[in-house]
Order: sequence, then structure tokens, then C-alpha cells
Amino acid sequence: MPASHPTPSSLRPVLERIGREHFPGHELSEPRPGVVAAQFFQARLTSAFQPIVRAADGSVAGHHALVRVNGNGGDTAAPWKVFAQASDDAHLVLLDRLCRTVHALNYFPAAPAANSLFLNIEKRLLNFVAADHGVYFEAILAKMGVSPGRVTIVVPASASDDPVTFVRAAISYRIRGYRVLAQLRATTEADLEHLFLADPHYVAIDGPVADRSDETMRIVAALTRRGIGSVARRIESEEQAQAARDVGFGFLQGWHYAAPGARP
Repeated sequence: MPASHPTPSSLRPVLERIGREHFPGHELSEPRPGVVAAQFFQARLTSAFQPIVRAADGSVAGHHALVRVNGNGGDTAAPWKVFAQASDDAHLVLLDRLCRTVHALNYFPAAPAANSLFLNIEKRLLNFVAADHGVYFEAILAKMGVSPGRVTIVVPASASDDPVTFVRAAISYRIRGYRVLAQLRATTEADLEHLFLADPHYVAIDGPVADRSDETMRIVAALTRRGIGSVARRIESEEQAQAARDVGFGFLQGWHYAAPGARP
């Protein structure tokens, strides 16, 4: 990995600087060597990573970061309970950025240089930040020696309810060098038009991966023709993986490819 990336032994000064400059009052800590956590009210936030592999050969393309939450007593909690504590937009933006920072600190020191980190972003943040999406997080990545090109921003499916905001945000991230994954919830012509305007690098299609309908195959084929990677999610077995390959998906995501104990 590039020498500029922090290694487990050099995380502490990076944590202290990022915590001081970006998240005062929300401690960034290293409970175990190379494992970063953050405190948000009574919850400790850390990371779990779900693999995304190439359908053609099973090689790892990257990982989708998911929040792992522990209470003060050490019990595991559902992430939505933590986000429910962010009652106003300012707190939600802070929590969203804090989670993405924790994931980046946990991922990049040990990840191969070719792998991409897929990071969720809250829809309310897209509305709260009027323009220049990705600028704030780019400054955090710079302190880690990581370029935006190694990050894929996962735009929520609900963002398509507001096509103008969806397209504007996707283009803004792309301009700054991030990669973008859009989640396609519906399959109407209008939804596809908005999707193509945003020009994401990847698209994840909701619904059962075993759906071999002509419509699903048509959409996947259309994405492939435009050079957009199609992602089948929630792969839990080889049978589901083969069904997704039969449809033509280019990438497969799920715990089927994870090491034992990786699931949050």
C-alpha cells in the first residue's frame, strides 16, 4: 500500500487530528490495534464490511461499509436506533460524516490499493448540503493520504423521489473524483432517464436476484451497454449468485463472500 496511508501503528496521530479538527466532543478511539471506533451519545460506532465481487471471476472489487453499533454495556444495537437520535439535520450530517470517517479509518490502512470502499450517504444530507457534495469528506480523506477515487458513494434509493437533487448530487460527487452507486427502486422509463442523467459508475437493483424476468435482463443489458456496473445485492448462497450471473449482473454483493464472523 502507498506509504502515505496510515498503518495500524500510526493511526493514533491521525485519529487525534481528525477528531480535533472535525469531530470535537465525539471521541475517535482505537479499542484494538487497527480497529477504530467513535462515540456518538451512548453508542460506540465501528465497521463491518460486506464484499462486492466481480461476477466473472469472483475477484474482490471492494467492500460496502456497514455501521456496527455497541452500547455502553457492550450489547449490539440496530444502526437505525442511533440515527433516530439525530433529531435535527445538523446532528444527522455530523453522524453521517462520523460513520463514513470511521469506515475509512478502518478500511484503507489494510485494503489493497485497487479496492474501492462503498459508503452510504443519508438522503437528508443530500438536501441539507446545497452544493459541493464531497468537499468536507475529501478534506478528511486527504489527512489519511487517500484520494476520492477510492471511494464509491452509495446514493439511497429514496433519493430518486427527488430527481433534481439526485442528479445534482451524483454529478457533484463525480466531479470531485468519487465514484457513485445509484440504487434503482423502480424500472419505469422516467427512472432510467434520471439514472442516465446522473451517469453513475454502478447501479444496484432492488428485488430478488433470482428474478430472471425479461424486464430485469433488459435493464441490466442497458446498463452494461452504457458501461455502468450492475450490482446484485443480498447474495447469501451460490444458488443466488448463479441466478444473478444468469441475469447478467456484473457484480455480486453479500455475506456469502465474507469471512466467518464478519456479519454485524
